[in-house]
Amino acid sequence: MKYLSYENPEHSGLLSRLNTDWPIQFLSEYSRFIGRIKKEQLLIVYNESLNAFMPLRLFKASVFKFGQILHAPVCNTEELKQRDQLVFFNLLMMDLRSKNICDRLVQPHPYGILSALPPNTHYCEFGTYITDLHRLNPDEVFASISDKYQKAIKHSKKNGAVVRTGWSYFKDFYPLLKNTMQKAGIGVESVDYFNDLHTYLGDEFSTVAVVYDGELPVGGAFFLHSKYAAYCTHAGSSNKTKLYGAMKLLHFEMMLHFKSEQVKRYDLVGVRIQNANPALKGIFKFKKGFGGELKTGYLWKADLHKNKLAVFDWIQNLRGLQHKQRDIIDQVNN
Repeated sequence: MKYLSYENPEHSGLLSRLNTDWPIQFLSEYSRFIGRIKKEQLLIVYNESLNAFMPLRLFKASVFKFGQILHAPVCNTEELKQRDQLVFFNLLMMDLRSKNICDRLVQPHPYGILSALPPNTHYCEFGTYITDLHRLNPDEVFASISDKYQKAIKHSKKNGAVVRTGWSYFKDFYPLLKNTMQKAGIGVESVDYFNDLHTYLGDEFSTVAVVYDGELPVGGAFFLHSKYAAYCTHAGSSNKTKLYGAMKLLHFEMMLHFKSEQVKRYDLVGVRIQNANPALKGIFKFKKGFGGELKTGYLWKADLHKNKLAVFDWIQNLRGLQHKQRDIIDQVNN
């Protein structure tokens, strides 16, 4: 395994292979965004025998070192198949342990679904709906959406709904996001977090979209993207409108927008498989209606140095932080 950094000129040869046809998590702009926090860095893990790269976020808490996989391993802009992912992960975990690079691999980001499940990991099944924009023309994109959603989209357009894109609309998007997350009892990233994303990624790799009922913002979404895929990482809406299809119109128009930008995939980022929570079932049903293919896999995490981490977990329990830091894997399995 080689651990490549955009900050190291000696790694530029291998890293030059990673261009905008790759997922955003592999690019230098995203690396600089991660590196804005002094205790964090992005390394690109390279396995020469598989000719595959994988982005790994590293961060520290006191003397404890953590890693987070941000995307499945990729070779020549295509994800490795399940068997090769398993080989990659098994070698990675042995290497991280032997070289003392990190103590624990935490849960991947929800846009980082993995196809292979190594032994001795804690995991949950996870999925996402992806529309292959490059395989469809605009009429086929619309036809792939459920009949009910098509009617809602037509209703919203007929009644004057307008979708606008650009960073200038962030001021209308953020209150929608914050209100939606607060109702769901979920924390929301700060305005500074989004400002940092835009500072480092710019309009080329980040987009805000808001749908309006007249001049009233009633729904919005935030996207990270490269030519590989557009990830809808955040979304929020208001019930202060009679446009029952406003968010459906937003997603349809953003599919067409990204298709026009030669983005290959539209990823709605995350649905929980075999979930009993009614609210989360509603999210699953909502995303399913856009006609994408359900990609299934896993989110998993692993302890590489268990004795050392026992001390860390003991400290977290003393501080009362263990429950607050429950991830999706914990929520699904408890």
